[in-house]
Amino acid sequence: MLEQELARAREVRFEALARAVAEPLNRYLVRRADADAVDDILAETMLVLWRRLEDVPGLGEGPPVDADEVLPWCYGVARGCLSNARRAQGRRLRLVERLTRTAPPPDLGEADHTELHPARHRDRSPPPPPDARCGSRRPAGRGRHQLGSHAER
Repeated sequence: MLEQELARAREVRFEALARAVAEPLNRYLVRRADADAVDDILAETMLVLWRRLEDVPGLGEGPPVDADEVLPWCYGVARGCLSNARRAQGRRLRLVERLTRTAPPPDLGEADHTELHPARHRDRSPPPPPDARCGSRRPAGRGRHQLGSHAER
């Protein structure tokens, strides 16, 4: 029972910390990171804050959190997570560049679609004419005006 109470007290402390620092950290990251990476970096920052909750300076035992006391340390954690994300992005870009340099060019020869039309490729017969395929062939000798007058009768 004591273990559950300690776990719940830790959750309450983290939730109070998160309420106090999430928005300022988000603004900090928006100014410094690509828009599509901000949420991931903020999540990583919050994970580090959770793991190192006992190391956050100025974080008391109770829920009220003074943002002025905890924010400088949290900004340092966010800066570290931002640096990690930038390094990871650099590694990804270098890997893509290396792969494009070393990969053989794609073979742009004739595509093989036999699995899509096995019956046609089996007997090698030419494809049917477009009118027969679509079923849109009009009766011989009847133009639009004849069809229209026929429909009116």
